[in-house]
Amino acid sequence: MSERKRRRVDQDARRLELCADDLRELGSAIGSCLFRAPSTHVSVPLQAPSSSSKPRKTVSKSPSSPSRSLYSLVSSAAYATKTNVSGQQDTWQATLSRFALEIAEKNGSKEAIERCDRLKRRFEALSDTVRLCQEKVRATGSELTLQNRVESQLAQEETAWEQQMQTREQRVAEREVELQALKEENEADAAAQEENGNSEEEEQDEEEEQVEITELQEAVALRAEEKRDIEAAIDSLQRKKTRRQAVIAEEKKKKEAESVTWRQTPLQQLENRC
Repeated sequence: MSERKRRRVDQDARRLELCADDLRELGSAIGSCLFRAPSTHVSVPLQAPSSSSKPRKTVSKSPSSPSRSLYSLVSSAAYATKTNVSGQQDTWQATLSRFALEIAEKNGSKEAIERCDRLKRRFEALSDTVRLCQEKVRATGSELTLQNRVESQLAQEETAWEQQMQTREQRVAEREVELQALKEENEADAAAQEENGNSEEEEQDEEEEQVEITELQEAVALRAEEKRDIEAAIDSLQRKKTRRQAVIAEEKKKKEAESVTWRQTPLQQLENRC
């Protein structure tokens, strides 16, 4: 894995972890409070009053019914929805909207409804971000798996090719040694025949020498053909490796283009919601 891809995976993992932490905090806040009974009527402060604003008149509260914030209502609604076994179909979003309408009717302000909408948008944005990061991590994992598989296959083919080349080089070296030995023998035989001065033997030796020369020429031609085969095999393997690298690069470009195109839509949705 390259350093650039490793950094991208680490960044995606950190973003996914941060989003998961936000969702866990929101879930723990949702499940931390008990469900508020609909019959209880209390005044819920949406924000602390400033020094310049007039203090609001609060409705007297019984000791058993303390005031709750809008996030407490979210927590109570979500907890009641989670633990409800009576078959009620309302989600915590619907319960939150209902409580926000109650608070708005009591206080004569739409601030509770606005905070309710912001909270739901925040939850949806976090959920979209988590899904985006998860899909991006899966896509990156698939790409890395493909790259590792291709690199492993190329390494195996390169190892096999190197072994074949070593075997052929060894054969060529053995043939060269044999050729040198034959040349030395021919030279020694020629010197001995000259010393003996036997013309018939010289003719026979010349014929034998001619035969050996022919054999040597055939051996040289054979080695030249083997050398051409080796060079052709090397060129073929290099072209094959180049084509595979081009295919891998094209697949990476396509996946990166698809990832960029797919990633822009959730981000634009998140900006519109915020």
